[in-house]
Amino acid sequence: MQIAAIFFTLAMLTLLWWNDPKRRRAEGAPAAAQPLTLRRVYLIAALLPGAVLALRSDAAAVFVWLGSCAIGGWLVSQIRTSGSDPL
Repeated sequence: MQIAAIFFTLAMLTLLWWNDPKRRRAEGAPAAAQPLTLRRVYLIAALLPGAVLALRSDAAAVFVWLGSCAIGGWLVSQIRTSGSDPL
């Protein structure tokens, strides 16, 4: 369950990254790809697996999930698209 929670959260973080207005503006794409409400739903969905792990009283799983999502979120933010400046 813990691995599934990590992958689900990383998928939601990737969707948030993909539709980030600031990133889209920097690439020259239209800023508003999706409404703010949908981005908030992605945020809540990204946090739900951690809440489920916490409600199961599995502190170790929560910390592994949190650390994995922090590292994974950092890696997602490092994704460069073809029009991005390398530095």
